[in-house]
Amino acid sequence: MEESEFKEGIENNIWYEYVEFNGWYYGTTNKQFLDSCNLFIMTPKGIAHIDPIERKKCTIIYLDISDTTRSARLLERGDNNDSIERRMYHDDMDFKCFEDYDLTINNENF
Repeated sequence: MEESEFKEGIENNIWYEYVEFNGWYYGTTNKQFLDSCNLFIMTPKGIAHIDPIERKKCTIIYLDISDTTRSARLLERGDNNDSIERRMYHDDMDFKCFEDYDLTINNENF
């Protein structure tokens, strides 16, 4: 989706939650969250937008894997070293005090 289209969706209130990361926008539409999907990948900032009543219906799973595994997976998918370092740094900052989860998975093979 083009940035202009995403921003138009913001103006038209189609997003249940959204975040901007490094110039890229990510989000979950109201339709996805409330009607059609039951699995989402979100950052702590996205999770913070979940309505408290809806949060009670959610199970949030925190995938807490090692930096080595995270870095290897980013490299495997084709990210360059510079973007891997920036992504790792920002992920570390985003998840630094993250505690709003119900279950942790730290199995490297998951």
